[in-house]
Amino acid sequence: MYKIGTLAKKTGYSPNLLRVWEKRYGFLAPLRGAGGQRLYPEEDLRLLLVIRSELAKGRSIGELAQLGRAALLLTAGVAAGDGTARQPQPATGQEGYGTFIGPIVEAAAAMDLPALTAGLDQAFSRLSPEVVVHQIITPAMEKIGSEWARGEVSVAGEHMVSSLVEHRLRNLLEASGPAVAASSAQTPVICACFPEEQHRLGILTIAYCLARQGMSVLYLGAALPFAALARAIKQVGAGSVWLSVTSPEILQGNRRQLLDLLAAYPQVGFILGGQAVIAEDEELCSKGCRLCRYPCPVPEIMRLLA
Repeated sequence: MYKIGTLAKKTGYSPNLLRVWEKRYGFLAPLRGAGGQRLYPEEDLRLLLVIRSELAKGRSIGELAQLGRAALLLTAGVAAGDGTARQPQPATGQEGYGTFIGPIVEAAAAMDLPALTAGLDQAFSRLSPEVVVHQIITPAMEKIGSEWARGEVSVAGEHMVSSLVEHRLRNLLEASGPAVAASSAQTPVICACFPEEQHRLGILTIAYCLARQGMSVLYLGAALPFAALARAIKQVGAGSVWLSVTSPEILQGNRRQLLDLLAAYPQVGFILGGQAVIAEDEELCSKGCRLCRYPCPVPEIMRLLA
């Protein structure tokens, strides 16, 4: 039996969060000690380790609540007898990644949502979230894009994958908050898409990677007007802004506004990423804007923010 403080130390979740989960979702089933103190059985520890493992796969706490306590204990990867969840295994090399990428691409071509879900679950259960994001999801989306251009994957298939991957990335970003203690002295990094830009996967990946590196991240999503961005910079005291744009037309249509923003906030570090970015854009570089085409590895992401 464990007191809530011990349970918190063993799982990495705060006592306050555990109390919220107990009250809101009914995950925990504490008993009462002689003095009325809550005592949590070994089964509760196992359940929390299961939840931690599932959150690391990109599932949301709401999804897990719908499954319920009994189903989680039955279906989760818990090693018999010791109450510990199976941990993601390290990657074995580029050739091994193909065994995860292939099923995702095939599911997109076949419009097979269960197969796509199973493929992502398999990747997240075997590999760390960072490896899945960079070595599985990114190349899979590139391959799906190429096959879409050849007519081998439909627009609907590409959208199906994008929607599910975006859902997983958002859950990972939210789950990374409690797991990574950003310094209170840090200035936030704002991550957002250009006005009119709807493609979010690139900027979501950047936001998640920054959060996992211990940065304080404010993700503001797609199609953020520059007026709203300027207000957010002032309100949160942002030290850096990472913007994403995939369309050259959107970039050119908003270039003047971007230049005005760079001039208005010279103390803020601006990074512009995406497929519309041209490394030789001297005008933007001369105004202090750093440029990055996707995919962007973690060391390069951190270098751009330095």
